[in-house]
Amino acid sequence: MSSFRKDYDVEHYRDKAKEEEQRARAFAKENEERISKGQKPLSRSAFEQRKGPKPTQKLQQRDDPLELDKNTNKTVVVAQGTRQNQPGFYCEACSRTYKDSASYLDHINSRAHLRKLGQTVDTERSTLQQVQARIALLRERTREASQKKEYDFRQRVADIRQAEIDKKTNKRKNKKAKTAIENTESGDVDEESIEMARMMGFTEKAM
Repeated sequence: MSSFRKDYDVEHYRDKAKEEEQRARAFAKENEERISKGQKPLSRSAFEQRKGPKPTQKLQQRDDPLELDKNTNKTVVVAQGTRQNQPGFYCEACSRTYKDSASYLDHINSRAHLRKLGQTVDTERSTLQQVQARIALLRERTREASQKKEYDFRQRVADIRQAEIDKKTNKRKNKKAKTAIENTESGDVDEESIEMARMMGFTEKAM
């Protein structure tokens, strides 16, 4: 016996109802603000047109860092021109510039900005595979950062060791050059020693 009863995705329709409720609240709030300012309230169609198309995606995780502190303690020369070239943090999606990182961070997490990206404020529940993949990625990044830090430390130690070797080498050369000058004064010197002393910047007058 076959059944022709249609199956419904309860979770899907629940999300749609929640989204519609949020839009209705935003519509009511918008008109309350307009009325308080003495402006004519918007129709629902006009409100929807202003707000743009309905979001089609749930809130997405950022893959790239925001780098809010990349210009900290730096002097940046800003040329006159478009809004994008003005000092501060520029949002390409909304064509707006914010003077400080706190305001910019609030903006990119706002409903208006997410709507521009076609996203809602609702988060998608992660699967077990996604969680495991994320943990593996974070472990790999931690391992790479640890290796880089260890490499930088080893490089620093090698640089210090090389600097000490160079210092000792120069000290021996200086001592040899001074000895050559002293031998020159006593008349017991060869041409190679004299040339070495000259290359090191020592002369008979300097001694």
